[in-house]
Amino acid sequence: MGLKVLEKRGGDRRDKMKRITTPFDPHIKRIIDLIGLKLNGGSNLEDTIIISGAPRTGTTLLMEILATLPGYKTIFEPLHPNRFPYLSKLGYPPRIYLNTAENNELLYNHLKNVFSGKVVAQNPHYSLFNFKELYRRLSFNKICAKFINGNRLLPWILDKFALKATFLIIRHPCATISSQLKTGWIGYPKKYEMEIRKGNVILLKRIVLEEISMIDHLKEKQEIINKINNMQTVEELLAVEWSIDYIVPLSFFNKYSWDLIVYENLIKNYRQTLDDMFDKIGQNTPKETLKIMERPSSTSREKKILAKKQLQKWKKHLSQNKIKKIINVANFFGIDFYNENAEPDYDALTYYLNSKNKPFLLE
Repeated sequence: MGLKVLEKRGGDRRDKMKRITTPFDPHIKRIIDLIGLKLNGGSNLEDTIIISGAPRTGTTLLMEILATLPGYKTIFEPLHPNRFPYLSKLGYPPRIYLNTAENNELLYNHLKNVFSGKVVAQNPHYSLFNFKELYRRLSFNKICAKFINGNRLLPWILDKFALKATFLIIRHPCATISSQLKTGWIGYPKKYEMEIRKGNVILLKRIVLEEISMIDHLKEKQEIINKINNMQTVEELLAVEWSIDYIVPLSFFNKYSWDLIVYENLIKNYRQTLDDMFDKIGQNTPKETLKIMERPSSTSREKKILAKKQLQKWKKHLSQNKIKKIINVANFFGIDFYNENAEPDYDALTYYLNSKNKPFLLE
């Protein structure tokens, strides 16, 4: 029962962080959060910020940035049964989808408690050695919640809750899938993730088809079922997952009040992106956020080089054939603003967001 040094797995931070852990950490963190809840009694829904994105798209980085706002406590993966065990008894799939017209009292009450800071995770995600974070957790009066499996539920959440701000982050599908396979963070139970990384196409195909069968409009499209049945690689199937993770919320882009953050733009033009993001919530950009985003070098030329390398790492880990397959799947679902370039076609992205004729549009 000794100390362990573990690599921090969450997020897209460029520098790997180490932290000392003990078997008692989850219990200590939970006790601290319970004390914080007792002292503060929760928060107001209208102050809550939520972050959503597919696994390995930069959600943790975005959470760390927004956590610099005064008074905010972060809640990591509110839909994860390992953090909220009672969710496993409700039988929800890892990527929950609900039609906006549906009512689900159990899920609504859980998220209401999350967004108002009145529930504590079984295993909270933060470092016991970060004293600023400890202070935030004991003195919070606002909540910032982040999801890697909430994209398909996002329209339902926005229909049911009036929150301060919602940020959806999107990243190149090739970069996302490369990182998922490299790290093992795919958004499924650990036993499934291990099999998927080994190339278990049959298992992943079954998961994808089951998920499609739960989504209105998509389950009726035989061309989607045929396309999936003909796929032979995990990369293609993960591209289906990525595509569905985004066509669901993007179908409602102009209906609800939320903002899209492009990961590539955040990395390359972080100062302007952060200023725009904090302006949306009526705040000045905290200086601490720039420290989070700063590269080791102090010269602008080197920063640009490092940003370029960061955005193109996936080209070293995926073959040209796999890259083409991933992009072809995204294009099949109508997402045509990503190609073999590191950054999206921003004009095509703008056109897609404002188009009323998106393929497989959900209503």
